[in-house]
Amino acid sequence: METLKSALGMEGQEKDGQFKVTIPQNDLDVVVDGFKIIPPMGLGSWVAFGPTRGEPMIMGDVVVTEKDLKPVQQEVIRQGLTVTGIHNHFVRNEPNVMYMHIGGRGNEEKLAKSVKAIFDMVAEIRGANPSKPESPKVENTLDTAMIDSILGYKGTMNNGVYK
Repeated sequence: METLKSALGMEGQEKDGQFKVTIPQNDLDVVVDGFKIIPPMGLGSWVAFGPTRGEPMIMGDVVVTEKDLKPVQQEVIRQGLTVTGIHNHFVRNEPNVMYMHIGGRGNEEKLAKSVKAIFDMVAEIRGANPSKPESPKVENTLDTAMIDSILGYKGTMNNGVYK
């Protein structure tokens, strides 16, 4: 994992043999029908690294604006990775944000450097690191104990968003 962290220049989470990095898109001010969307509601880029029978692989979601779309797509291809899909998570959102699925296989360090180049491209286009500043919080008035009881699972709270 140290090779990945070093090549990516960022920390991540290791679980079940996979390593995942997540970048909240705190720089985007996305609103759906007057309601502000914050990163814990699904406004985050991520890439997971995992072993396969043959060679390491990656898969992930890169949040892009319409302005980001073309140059980021070109960078994915330039890095030897694949765009496996582009879609929306929200409708009627301003600005329009899309989710670019990426994937690839090969040398772990090379994959990590390719992912870093893609995230660096997003930061360059936007003029700043998307994860800065801190993610805003929303007020949560849900009875989370009742939800846990009904579902039979304990959720987690992140900046006022209960999952």
